[in-house]
Amino acid sequence: MRPSSRPGSRAGYGAPEWELEAWISTYTAIAAGELAEVTDDVERLTGHPPLSLEQVMSGRRIA
Repeated sequence: MRPSSRPGSRAGYGAPEWELEAWISTYTAIAAGELAEVTDDVERLTGHPPLSLEQVMSGRRIA
């Protein structure tokens, strides 16, 4: 999907224009590989390693 067509696909949510633009810039960055880097930010900020998607979906919580 072209970035220019994305606002219409999300406009039905009633989101403000700035949020539609944020979605577009996020999708564009993902497509360009700009969000592919894995960092240790979560662990540095929380003191805990991040949970995997599988752990989150199974309801695991940090003790």
